[in-house]
Order: sequence, then structure tokens, then C-alpha cells
Amino acid sequence: IGGDGPRTLQRVIDYGDEWMPIGGFRSPASLARRIDELQAMAKAAGRAPIPVSMFGAPMRKEQIEALEAIGVSRCVFFMPPAGADVVLPRLRHAAEVAGVIRPGEDDEDDASARDGWCTWLLSSPRWMAACRRGAKHTARQATV
Repeated sequence: IGGDGPRTLQRVIDYGDEWMPIGGFRSPASLARRIDELQAMAKAAGRAPIPVSMFGAPMRKEQIEALEAIGVSRCVFFMPPAGADVVLPRLRHAAEVAGVIRPGEDDEDDASARDGWCTWLLSSPRWMAACRRGAKHTARQATV
């Protein structure tokens, strides 16, 4: 369930499997308090901890790691509705941040290499505009 209004967390407890706030509307400290509130509500309702995905997360490794430290389990990156000249560089950056490719790993002019990681990012259900680092592993996932 998305959103962050006054009744959002109760709707997550009552109906949802996950909470998805939109990035940039809360400070990290405020978001951390809200996540703590969600998890306390879940426990009081007899529910397991509820995953939190941040929509519109920044595509910067250090900020993603800071979000992970406060309880965000997945970061979904925004991709603009634009042409390939705008979207492909953003997808490449998302792939680098997510650990799908290393910076400079392939030549952007190499269409087959680019098509390979773009197809992988766009087609795999586990790797589609998000970056996820689970507690038991360090694999990064990107989804679009």
C-alpha cells in the first residue's frame, strides 16, 4: 500500500503486505520513526514485520544504504517517460547502483552489451526499477 497519510499505516496493517512511501517527502529521521511505528503496529496486530519499499528513491549508493539502515528493504527508482537518450543513461546508472554492472564495465557505444543489461533490467521480475539488499545477502536488485 502506498502513501503516507494519517491512516496509511493502519491500512497497511489491515490490508497490505508492504508499505511504499514516496521518497523525498520525509527526512531520514522522520521516515525511521514512521517505519518503527509501522513495525510496532504490526507486532501489536500479531503480524510479522512488514517490508518497506521506497518509491522514487535516490539513485545514490550511500543514500540507499542509509535507507536500508532504517528499515527500507527495497528502493524503486523513478524512470521518466522519455526517449532512449534520456532513459538509457538512467537505466545504466540504476544498473550500476544496483550492482548489476560495474561502472565502466561495458562501453555505452556497444549496443549488444547495452541491450543485454537493459533487457535484463526490463525483463526480469526480480530486477525491475529497484535496489534491494536483503539482511542475509548483499545481492542488489533493480526493477523498472
